Amino acid sequence: MSSVDATLTAERVRLFAGDSVTLDGGVMSATATNSSGNVDIFAGNEISITNGLEIDRKFGGQSSGLNVSLTAGTDLTAGNSLVIDVDNSVNGNLNDGGNITLDISGNVTINGGGALSLTVDNSNGGTIGSDVAINVSAANISTGGALDATIDNSGGGSIGGTATINMNVSGTAMVAS
Repeated sequence: MSSVDATLTAERVRLFAGDSVTLDGGVMSATATNSSGNVDIFAGNEISITNGLEIDRKFGGQSSGLNVSLTAGTDLTAGNSLVIDVDNSVNGNLNDGGNITLDISGNVTINGGGALSLTVDNSNGGTIGSDVAINVSAANISTGGALDATIDNSGGGSIGGTATINMNVSGTAMVAS
């Protein structure tokens, strides 16, 4: 089992575990100036977040990236909230990227009144030259708070392909608010 606890400011994060991944939570925030800014967390079994987790990726000049992907062979559980923000606003210019993927074979559970919030911000002159997607796949989703999925392309934002939000839940989605 892998365990990470602290504030992480790395531009690119790749965490792969054949078993489970346990994170204390906190904030993973970075501006992608020297790398893609991608975050890939893969667990062969469960991803367990003791508290809340916020993953923030911001455009910093790289032409490709800002993709966030969490993949679990079983469940994804957060003790409070899970917030993923991809920020390509204010004249960010990506040829491709700006995608959020939760590929969970089991259940997504957000406890403690917390929300599941997934946002791609391409507003205020941001440009993404390809498709943009928020993809969530799980057996069941249960949140103690809201479930928000947003692709913001307002204020002169431009997306060269399609912008889609896909929720593939084979069982039930229970959202508290």
